[in-house]
Amino acid sequence: MSAGRAVKPPCARCGRVIASSWAHWPEGYLCSTCRTHALETYGPCAGCGASRLTPGIAPDGGRLCTGCAGGLGDFTCPACGREGIRYRRGACGNCVLAEMLAVLLDDGTGRIRPELASFASAFAQMKRPRGGITWIRRPHVREMLRTLAEPGTPVTHETLTGMSPWRSVAYLRDLLMLHGVLPAADRNLMLFERWLDEALTGITLPGHRQHLERFASWYVRRRLRRFADRGPVTGKQTGQARDEVRLAIAFLAWLHGRGCGLEGCRQADVDAWYAGGYTARRLTHAFLRWAVNSKLMPPVTVPHQDTANPVPVSQRQRLDLLRRMLTGEETELLTRVAAVLMLLYAQPLTRIMRLTLDDIACDDGEVTIRLGDPPAPVPEPFASLLLRHAGQRLNLTTATNAGARWLFPGRRGGQPMTPESVERRLRAAGIPARSGRTAALRHLVLQAEPLRPRRPRPAAVSRRRPMTDQQLQAALRAGAEGLYALESGTGLLLAHGTWPAREDFRCFIHVADSITDPGIELASINWEAAINALDAGEFPSSSGEKRMLRLAASLAGDIPVQLGDAVTGIDDRSVGLLIIAIRHASGRRQFPR
Repeated sequence: MSAGRAVKPPCARCGRVIASSWAHWPEGYLCSTCRTHALETYGPCAGCGASRLTPGIAPDGGRLCTGCAGGLGDFTCPACGREGIRYRRGACGNCVLAEMLAVLLDDGTGRIRPELASFASAFAQMKRPRGGITWIRRPHVREMLRTLAEPGTPVTHETLTGMSPWRSVAYLRDLLMLHGVLPAADRNLMLFERWLDEALTGITLPGHRQHLERFASWYVRRRLRRFADRGPVTGKQTGQARDEVRLAIAFLAWLHGRGCGLEGCRQADVDAWYAGGYTARRLTHAFLRWAVNSKLMPPVTVPHQDTANPVPVSQRQRLDLLRRMLTGEETELLTRVAAVLMLLYAQPLTRIMRLTLDDIACDDGEVTIRLGDPPAPVPEPFASLLLRHAGQRLNLTTATNAGARWLFPGRRGGQPMTPESVERRLRAAGIPARSGRTAALRHLVLQAEPLRPRRPRPAAVSRRRPMTDQQLQAALRAGAEGLYALESGTGLLLAHGTWPAREDFRCFIHVADSITDPGIELASINWEAAINALDAGEFPSSSGEKRMLRLAASLAGDIPVQLGDAVTGIDDRSVGLLIIAIRHASGRRQFPR
């Protein structure tokens, strides 16, 4: 090795071997990574107290500005006066970004196209401009920006849909919506629409494409839009929709390989399809049921196999996980806060990701978090952990979420982190998301104050705004959703039609707002208290009505019933409803959600 290529000592901060790019500061040689990190660190100087660039490190570990550290150099931009990494002609990253955007978004008049001015101004002011410079230097990004700058090109969602690659298009779309250039639209829904168009374009058999276009329009899209009416569509919802369309395409191709079409499909074909792997092909259910209901294929029975849900963790395991998240520093702070919100308050990740700084309040030292009405108290040590996270949130240094109020801001413009990304973090930390939340739900139910309706008083529903029969039925179904046995018992009682309409029975129905979906009302029946009242003679009713109440309570509330006596004397309609309820309880959904 020549004398001019002498080996440099290791980096004074990280200890790694220095490659080609380095800096020589008073403390020693710095690798390019540590130098870049130092020149992107801002805050109060430990020496003079000024809030500015603090690339130096004091002997006690505090951060020092260039003046107090000495010997680091001058990093002030001659154009705007900012301190930071200096690029061409000594300009800072924000000035370089502004120059690049001025060239790319020029509409031919020497100025930025007026519709894009707000985007350009905000993008050039990002706290960490190095990331923006790297993104704009990509050839396909430059091409997209040049296209949008052309006066004849409409700045619309449709224009972006015709661009590629889709990830960069989605990122740019988020930024344009964030800064008011484009109207707001559901990101995941638009990504699904783009994917669906590409998937349908690849189908060559006209009959297959016609069936799939109808299935996508009348079933898949309609369901996703119902989700969108209640809130942002999640990645899991569009993921299931994609799988349903993929399996429908695969099923039609499989039938074509057997020499028949959808109209000639028989039960033997359906059974053979599922025999090839039930779990992997389970989501074909949606297409088959839609095709049968649409008279596109003969009636068939869709096979059903129970899919076991994960067993909830025990209360002791839940407390051990909470203790580890609250006291252990080895796990990232963001992951710890999300895990405690799930394990302590039984919140789903979809709700946790929608929390904002405005949902956290600190009054006279007492911290509360708004998960419903009223806000829930936050005990120590979680209160300190939550406030520390609120002051150290990630993803605030780029153009996507510079002023975001999200408690968990993401990398997408104006959007929080996705539940899927946080679930991966929890899994890596050893936190079982679904079984952990189920255990928390069980614990909260056991802690809930029991209803005492033995002496009838004004109905629980009457203490709220008046509810119609239809609204009460919808609240009961929503409160039972997700548990087949509870759905079947509630559905049986609603289908029978007698009990929910009785004022003396409504005092056993409790109605409350959902803590995960504000504005959605949930209702539940105190089955045990209702049966006790029935046994005490508080419900004048026919023998058939009494039997139906006992059967519904047995399905929904595990209330013992003598089946031989209960089914004797009920009419044919009630027998039919009972059979439907039993099929629903076994996992074969019969009652509407």
